[in-house]
Amino acid sequence: MKQHTHTLALGLFASGFVALAMVTDATAKPAIAEVAPIGPRIHLSDVVPSAPKELADKDLGPVPPPNGARTVTRAELEGVAGKKIALPDAVRVVRKMKKVAAPDLEKSLRAGLLTNPIGRGGQLKVARPPKSVEIADGWDTVLVDVPKPPRKAGVHTTSASLLFKRGPEVLLTLQVPIDIELPKEAALPEVPMKASLVLLVQKGAVEVRTKATAAGEGDVGDTIPVVVANTNKVLSVKLDAKDRAHLVEVP
Repeated sequence: MKQHTHTLALGLFASGFVALAMVTDATAKPAIAEVAPIGPRIHLSDVVPSAPKELADKDLGPVPPPNGARTVTRAELEGVAGKKIALPDAVRVVRKMKKVAAPDLEKSLRAGLLTNPIGRGGQLKVARPPKSVEIADGWDTVLVDVPKPPRKAGVHTTSASLLFKRGPEVLLTLQVPIDIELPKEAALPEVPMKASLVLLVQKGAVEVRTKATAAGEGDVGDTIPVVVANTNKVLSVKLDAKDRAHLVEVP
């Protein structure tokens, strides 16, 4: 009899535990849905796919930064959609990331150098991109920039900057070590002594072009002295190209 009573008690305890577990499970809050839109802004259709066409593009603010997250609340959704459509209590928005392997990084680097080549006639010999990187998905432009090489022929180690962008938004700036080779001509200044230049002098709305001769040597972007034709006046100018310069200060 005692054995029967003990078994019955255990059975009732177990039944109660299962019932409690069922009640707890039934009352637990459902998991928050997660979305990963592509682009810098969150639209209603990103978090409520069933949103009608006239509301689909309603703006909910910026997406979180790479590897970040943001919770869009029901109140925020009602603020743009009203209460006429079914809305979730909350939606977690994350930034969709994409893993890019070394071969694709090097491919982007070489493609960028076609539009923005290495200065002084330099050529890319070796690129050493990381094994892989994670970038916020959706970039539409990769800009590549290599610092101005030294005025010296041979192989040099430097770094290339890769800028992954979507419109005006910068998604990632990546520095990639590279080796470049410069030709013999790299040891020569872009603008040698006594080079002929067209000098632009502008003061207010008045613009004058005249001829000048380099009284020093330098590269595009450098400031050098020049001798102005006819007047022999020495002025300080900034080189805009191999044959053009503008006056740094108008006296």
